[in-house]
Amino acid sequence: MRLIKFSYIFLVIIFNSCCDTFCEREKYAISLIEKIEIYKTEFGKYPESLEVFNIKENEDSPAFYTKTSDSTYIIWYGLGFESKVYDSKTKKWKTEG
Repeated sequence: MRLIKFSYIFLVIIFNSCCDTFCEREKYAISLIEKIEIYKTEFGKYPESLEVFNIKENEDSPAFYTKTSDSTYIIWYGLGFESKVYDSKTKKWKTEG
C-alpha cells in the first residue's frame, strides 16, 4: 500500500513539474512579457526589439518577440511542429501550426 501511495505521489510530482524544454521556453516567454509590460509602463510604448534588455535574439532563442504595431506585440516559441503564441491585444496564448 505504501508503495502505491509513493508511486502515485511521485507520478503527480513528475507530471506537474515543469522541467522540460517547452516549460523552460514558456517560463522565458512569460519573463519577456513581464519585462515588456514594465517597459511600456515606464516609457509609454513597446520596445522595438529585445535589445533594450540586452537580449539578442537568434535562431536558438527560447522565445521570440515581434512588435506588430505601436500598441501590440506577440511572443512565441516553438513546440516542435507548432508554436505557442501570446497576443498582447487579447492577453491570451494560442497554439498555431
